[in-house]
Amino acid sequence: TFFLRGEQSFGDCRFADAARHYQQSLDFRPALPVFLNLSAALINAAHFDQAGETLQLGLQQARRQERRDYEAAFHANLGVLGLHRGKLEVGRQATEEALDLFTRLKDPRGEADALLVLGSIHARRGEWEEAARLYRAVLKTYESIDHPLGRANVLADLGNARLHQEEYDEALLHYRAALTLHE
Repeated sequence: TFFLRGEQSFGDCRFADAARHYQQSLDFRPALPVFLNLSAALINAAHFDQAGETLQLGLQQARRQERRDYEAAFHANLGVLGLHRGKLEVGRQATEEALDLFTRLKDPRGEADALLVLGSIHARRGEWEEAARLYRAVLKTYESIDHPLGRANVLADLGNARLHQEEYDEALLHYRAALTLHE
């Protein structure tokens, strides 16, 4: 029940509560999904040190269990953590490791999610054309797998890239499309 409470809190964007419930679940029974969701809640609650520790523990567990799918997911979250911490090279390396694993697993959503983080890393570096190139590739994947939330998020990011490239009309088109999907 702790895990389910964590899921409910996470869904309500109450990330600190979600982290508390996931931690209770982890204390009761360590499991890969709990490590993964706890790390996501901690990242969203800006508890970066705890998130990093949780991710490393989960990654070790995934490797011991030879669960490449979870290994990829932990690397992906390490990439997100690096992005949020401003440790862009660390984030890039983790995300590229995730991308390689997702590609070998033939997981298009995982690949798209990893490419989205790589795009965000390029954007944070001010490399707007490369970010936009990655966002366009991600958009195609999200369209092919019918992932509206992913499409909305990448459209907003593509709008930001175009805004920084002073392509205001195109930025506005992307923002409007993202807003329509979010609504």
